[in-house]
Amino acid sequence: MYTYLLEEASDRTAETWALYLDDRKEHGLDLEVSINDGGTGLMAGIPTIFPDVEIQADTFHAVYDMGKEVSKLERKTHKLIKSEYAIKENLAGKRPRAKNKEALNEIQPKVEAAIKLYDNIFILYTWLKELLNFSGYNMAETQALAGWILQEMEMLAETNSGLCKEIGKVRKMLPSLLSFIGRLERGMEVVAKETGLPLEGLRCMYRQLSYRPGSPEYIELHCMQALMLGERYSEARGEFDCLLKRTKKASSLVENLNGRIRVFIEVKRIIPTDFFVLLKVYFNTRRVKRSRCNERKGKSPLELLTGSPQPEFLEALGY
Repeated sequence: MYTYLLEEASDRTAETWALYLDDRKEHGLDLEVSINDGGTGLMAGIPTIFPDVEIQADTFHAVYDMGKEVSKLERKTHKLIKSEYAIKENLAGKRPRAKNKEALNEIQPKVEAAIKLYDNIFILYTWLKELLNFSGYNMAETQALAGWILQEMEMLAETNSGLCKEIGKVRKMLPSLLSFIGRLERGMEVVAKETGLPLEGLRCMYRQLSYRPGSPEYIELHCMQALMLGERYSEARGEFDCLLKRTKKASSLVENLNGRIRVFIEVKRIIPTDFFVLLKVYFNTRRVKRSRCNERKGKSPLELLTGSPQPEFLEALGY
C-alpha cells in the first residue's frame, strides 16, 4: 500500500524509469516482484536496476483489453439482431413487401452466424479469465489450456483484426501472465519445508479450487486432505489461505491509486512539481478506516511498512 514513486517526468522511457528506480533503490527499495501493465519503458527499465526481479504482466489489463474487443463483437451481433427484428415487424404489417422478404432471407444466415461466433468467443474468453485466476491447475496445465483457448479464439476471429491483435498480445505475454502460479507453487514448497506439512496436502487444497464447493470432486479432494493432514488440517488450511492471499496477480492497488490521484489532478489547472510530493505524504500517512484486513484498520501505509509509530506531518515532509 506504500507509494514509493510518484513523480512528474517528461517521458516514460527505460532510461527515465531506471533513473527514478535507482534513486528509490538507494533509499532502501528492494523489489522482489513487479506486476505492471506491460509498458515497454517500464519493462525495460526495471531489469536495469533490479536484474533479479520477477516481472509479471498484469492479468487485469490483458483481460480488460481483450474484453473490449469481445464487447465490440457483442454490439455488432446485437445490431444485426435488431435489424432482423425491424424487418420482421415490417413484414407483420398490413402490406408486407417482397423486398422485405428478400432482406429477411439475406439477414437471417448472418444473424445465426454472428450469434454462433459471439457465443463461442464469449465462452472461450470466460474460460481464459478463469485460467488467469487461481484456477486450481498447475503451471504446465494452465499454459496448455490457455494456449488451446487462444488458438481456438484465433481460428474463430480470423477476420476480426482487433481481436486477433489482442489474442496475439496475450499469447506473447502468457508465461509472464501466469508467473503468479509459479510463485504460489514455490510458496507451497517453502511452507511445507518450514512447517513439516505434507506438500501434497497443500497442492490438494489448490487443486480443490478447480471444482465447485459441494461437488463430488470437491468432497473427494477434501477427504484426501483429511487423510494426508490429520490433526494438522486446520493449520495447513490457515497456511494455504494466507499464502493464497499474499500471492498477487494484478496491479489492483496501483490502479486504485491512479483513480484517487485523478480526482486531485482534474480540479487543478496547473500542477506544480511539489504537488506530487504532498500527494505521496498524504496517501502514505492517511490512516485506513475500513479494510477487509483487520491488521490495516486504524493504521497508515507508513506505519504498516515500518512497524513504527507515524511521525508528525512536517517530520514526514522532511522538516
